[in-house]
Parts: sequence; C-alpha cells; structure tokens
Amino acid sequence: MMDPDLVAPCDYSAVPAHWVKAFNRSRLNSIAQMTIAGEQNSTFPLDDDWALMEMPECLRKAIICVFERNKRDNFTPRLVLKGFERSEREKFPANWTVVTTAGYFEPDKTLNYD
Repeated sequence: MMDPDLVAPCDYSAVPAHWVKAFNRSRLNSIAQMTIAGEQNSTFPLDDDWALMEMPECLRKAIICVFERNKRDNFTPRLVLKGFERSEREKFPANWTVVTTAGYFEPDKTLNYD
C-alpha cells in the first residue's frame, strides 16, 4: 500500500491508495450509498477460493470522510463491501448500514447506477 499523497493526479488506478487520494480531493457530497469492491491479484490455483480482503485504514477513513460531508439530518449511509471480510463492517460507525458480500463486483440491482 503506497502513500496516497505520493500518487500523481494523472495516474489514478483502481487501487486503494489512488481511491483514497481521489476521495480526499473530491468534492463529493450528498452521497447516500456506496459500493466498494475489493479484488486481489490471485496467485492461488483457480479452484481455490479468493481470499477476502481487509480494508486499508486510509481507505476506511476516506470513505467515512465522504459520507460525513452529507448535511442531511435524518441520513443513514449505506455501504456495500464486496470481497471484504465480514469483520470489516465493525470498522465503520454503528449507525451505518454496512453489508459485506463475497466475490467479484457485480452491479447491485437494488442500487441505481447512472
């Protein structure tokens, strides 16, 4: 895990350090729900199960920061963690709805994608 501050703005990729910097630099607000899909580069044989990931601390803090930008009073964030350990749910505020699912990213039909 590289330091997010060292990521060049023109070099964003789908890795945690890059997402942290993008979240921190963004002006995202009024976000009601978010899906984070974790995927590891597999060095295991194809018949082995994929190992579930742990949430990097800097990514966890960046996700919390994005949701804290919401100004609505009666708001409960909904976070879907795909490919992460179930224990990762406890790392987020207790009043949030945090769901964990295993596997590759597949669009969640209960969410609206634009």
